[in-house]
Amino acid sequence: MNRLNKHYKHVVQYDLVTKLSHVNCITLPKIKSINLNFGVRGAALSDKKILPSLLALEILTGQKGIITKSTKDLINWKIRKGMLIGCKVNIRKYSFISLLRKTCYYDFTTYSLF
Repeated sequence: MNRLNKHYKHVVQYDLVTKLSHVNCITLPKIKSINLNFGVRGAALSDKKILPSLLALEILTGQKGIITKSTKDLINWKIRKGMLIGCKVNIRKYSFISLLRKTCYYDFTTYSLF
């Protein structure tokens, strides 16, 4: 069990049960998965524009991404049914915990963009 799980089970759950009106630990809210998705501008015009974002998503999460397609026609955006729109990844279980730990402890102050 890693440090994040220990902290949740021993500190956060106890605080939620005592401070809120929960009767037991089973009624507490839980995070079961993380969904990451990218919408790519211009992916409907050419299929090659979606590949860099798909690779970035795979590098970020460590899992293979799924390319999403449109389900209906959107005339204002010039998108037809079945055109490529973006990509997504659904993360569960152990990789979910490791990704959450990476994002919680990552230092964004080293970059000038943030």
